[in-house]
Parts: sequence; structure tokens; C-alpha cells
Amino acid sequence: MLRFEIRQHGKKPYIFESVKSTVFVGRDQSMDMILDDPRVSRQHAVITSKDGCYFIQDVGGRNPVRVNRKVVVRHLLQDGDAVLLGNTHLKFKVGEVPFV
Repeated sequence: MLRFEIRQHGKKPYIFESVKSTVFVGRDQSMDMILDDPRVSRQHAVITSKDGCYFIQDVGGRNPVRVNRKVVVRHLLQDGDAVLLGNTHLKFKVGEVPFV
């Protein structure tokens, strides 16, 4: 299961979970993961899974996708990776284990 802890300035952190093999991320209401952040594009990134591995890919948003402070176009996500989309911080987790 795909899990992110999402932190946005001035808002309470929350958990996003999905079992979908493709998760679209952005500001637009049609996205699977909707981020209320003006620096996030309407369609910012896509997360795909294959054989238990998760990849994040930039889909050409105005601001880059950063993983562990590095700009990426496509990246194999590892448990605990820090993803930055606009001003929104996401911590990647895989599995059923709750955040502590």
C-alpha cells in the first residue's frame, strides 16, 4: 500500500493512502492526491507501482519534483523518502505500519 504523510504550512499533517497502481498528484480536483498549494501545478506528478516498487515522475509542472532535496524527473521511491512538491512536504511509506 502506498502511504504518504503530508505536511503543509499552517495545516495539520495528514496521511494519504492508496492501493491504486497509478496515483495522479496535483492541485486539480480530478487528481487522486489533491494538494492545496499554489506552487503545485494542476497536474504535477504521477506515482506508479510495479512489482511492489513505487516510482514518482514529474509531469512537467511549473516547479520541479524534489526527492531528498534533489530535483528528479523519475525516481524509484524508498521507504522514508522526503518528497517536496511546491511547498508541500510528503514522507513516503510503504505497507501497513502506522506512522510513529
